[in-house]
This record gives sequence, structure tokens and C-alpha cells, in this order.
Amino acid sequence: MANITNSERKTQMFLIVEEWQSSSATKKDVCSKYNLNISCFYYWLKKYRISTSSSDFIELKPKIQTLSKAQTIKFTFFGEVSADVPSDIAINFMHQLIVK
Repeated sequence: MANITNSERKTQMFLIVEEWQSSSATKKDVCSKYNLNISCFYYWLKKYRISTSSSDFIELKPKIQTLSKAQTIKFTFFGEVSADVPSDIAINFMHQLIVK
């Protein structure tokens, strides 16, 4: 697989990973067939899984203005759910969301 671009290499390796997934062959068998180092195969398997996985991550974009203790920060979540949080506890609120 010499003299190929990174994109071509990625395509080839992803095809090898897909072939392995759809067969009953072991990783070792696939590596032998394509003369690959097992660690190289695991590297591309990880890249493949990352590229094909869907993320449950929801980006939060608080609307922040000049803060004073009387102001709130509004967090809007997926599904039209929102929370108005006093600015002095907003960091603690976010920490609790991330931990849970």
C-alpha cells in the first residue's frame, strides 16, 4: 500500500475493517491476509468506529450578557426544554448536568 494518499489509505483500511466485521474471520486472519501489523489494524478499527458512531452530545449555548447577581443565564436544551439559572450558580448547575 505504498505511494497512496492518506484518503486512499483510509478508504482501503475502512474496507478491510468492514470486510472483517461482515465475516467470521479473526482479526489475526485479516491481518495475515493483508500483511498488516495487528496494532495497525486496531488503529484503523478505532478510527472506523469513531467515524461511524453517532454522538449523543448536545451542545449548550448559554446567552450571557453582563452578569450581576440579579441576572440569570438561560440554557436551552434539545426538545425545547430550557432553564433560567441565576448567574452566580450557573457553573455549579452546569457541573451537575455534566456529572449526571
